[in-house]
Amino acid sequence: MVAFIRSLQAGPVHVVAWSYGGSVATLAASQQPELFRSLSLHEPTIGRLIVNTPEGKAAPSAPSVALWRRYGRSRMPERRPWPHSGSGSSC
Repeated sequence: MVAFIRSLQAGPVHVVAWSYGGSVATLAASQQPELFRSLSLHEPTIGRLIVNTPEGKAAPSAPSVALWRRYGRSRMPERRPWPHSGSGSSC
């Protein structure tokens, strides 16, 4: 993405990205911020990018907090493969 933006020679750009493209755009913008004027992200998968930052470590996801409050560490529900048919099969 960075190489493409540089090849445009158009100055800072506005980027619109969706899903995994949001991760790519976020990573590129964090490494080369001078190339980006703005990011518009729809459903970005950026959890892996922020999980090891101080902010990411301090802010657990809402579903995790809800499960923790309900079950505690020793009673967390077991993860089963999809579909949840009980047959033990997975996709």
